[in-house]
Amino acid sequence: MQFADYVKLLRVMLDLTLSFDKHIVDVSRFCHYHIHALHPIQPLLTLAMAAAVVGSRLGYCNSVLSV
Repeated sequence: MQFADYVKLLRVMLDLTLSFDKHIVDVSRFCHYHIHALHPIQPLLTLAMAAAVVGSRLGYCNSVLSV
């Protein structure tokens, strides 16, 4: 039986050493994508609304890991 390099569990990437390197890359890509996707509607958004889109992903991970 071979072990996988990482497993995605509840949108959190866990690797064998629990270093969260893969998870950090995944969350960074997600945030970067959504920040650029919000650019066309930037005049309609407040800073709090844009921060909520990105912050929701960061907060989710923290809540999963704290349980």
